[in-house]
Amino acid sequence: MTDDEASSSKVDPNGEPLTENEGWKTSDQAKIVSCDIIDIYNRDIPFFIRADLENVAKQLDSHKEGTLEDDTLHLTNLKGEDVEIILNPTVPSVWKDTRCDHGDRREGPYIYYRSIQKTIDYLDMESFDRQSAYLPFAVLYPSPTRHTHYSDVPPTISIRRLNKVLGKKRKSWEACEQYSHLKGLLKSNEILLRNVNKVVAFACGTMVDGSEIKRDNVTQHAFILSVQKILLKMKGRVARSFLPPFLSKGKSADIGVRCISQDPAYWPLDKQVLFGAGVHVLEDPVAFLEVDHNSIVVSIDANAPIQQIIADLGRPAAIIWQKLVEGVNTPNTAKAREWGDPSSTRVQKMLDNEYTKLELKNHVALKNIILYIRRDIK
Repeated sequence: MTDDEASSSKVDPNGEPLTENEGWKTSDQAKIVSCDIIDIYNRDIPFFIRADLENVAKQLDSHKEGTLEDDTLHLTNLKGEDVEIILNPTVPSVWKDTRCDHGDRREGPYIYYRSIQKTIDYLDMESFDRQSAYLPFAVLYPSPTRHTHYSDVPPTISIRRLNKVLGKKRKSWEACEQYSHLKGLLKSNEILLRNVNKVVAFACGTMVDGSEIKRDNVTQHAFILSVQKILLKMKGRVARSFLPPFLSKGKSADIGVRCISQDPAYWPLDKQVLFGAGVHVLEDPVAFLEVDHNSIVVSIDANAPIQQIIADLGRPAAIIWQKLVEGVNTPNTAKAREWGDPSSTRVQKMLDNEYTKLELKNHVALKNIILYIRRDIK
């Protein structure tokens, strides 16, 4: 066998053929790092840490303000090492973001979150760098070539029209049987959800493309607003039930439920309309920092490993996201390697051990979602 034939016969850990420039993936050093990352993961060491996300958010803010020293970002990898990233789109990167572009990276720099599947197989690296290989997330600039099957045209409709569309969609959603079923499930778990004070949604998508309304995405926003509405009514009843009899007929002092949404794909028009509807739109990664045990997380069709991030950051009171589909987003399958939001063994352990799974009635605009409610911990 010639050297060229030997190179072309190499495969990655999943049996996929490697190109001539990807031979490093089978090197001894790459294998050692991959095995070490698996060991770190199996020891339940968090990959996504709140302090690290706070740190990158502050540095990106400084970069926008022009005050980041030498335009150099500092990230901490899984070995506790400092990794420098120069924020200059002309500087070659070790990364390749092969996800379909949903409009979530029109500009840079942006945060790129790595699933465990891509991390251990180096699916997102152009070349091997040991320190970078241990990063759970990186900061990139958009590729000149966009991988997309979505149209992504700036809105040409008025804020008035989009407001009207969202209002009508909220009414139609709240009149359907899927909403009634969701409402019944949440109300039947009223006590477990009594302390929820926010709905935190991820990747609901832009509601408009040029002059075209993206109706599935509008429905997703109607959905999160309806969850907020249900919780507000529930909290009012539960709060009053804990008040002394002489106060129970009045209003509780603090029964608010905020609705928060984060999606880098939002246009300014989306943000204006959502603000008017009472949704707090936060920039990436700030909404992740809002996730805690008093939140409900909603992530319907994400293009980032939201499930894996949430499993590391906290234990929300309830979670609504895509149902596990065997062979698609299950932890150890070929498709999971390329899936935007795959599950993982850590995610499944969290859900199996700490949450009760409740089926939701299928709705075409809401994909294949399911409700998980955290069990009462005494």
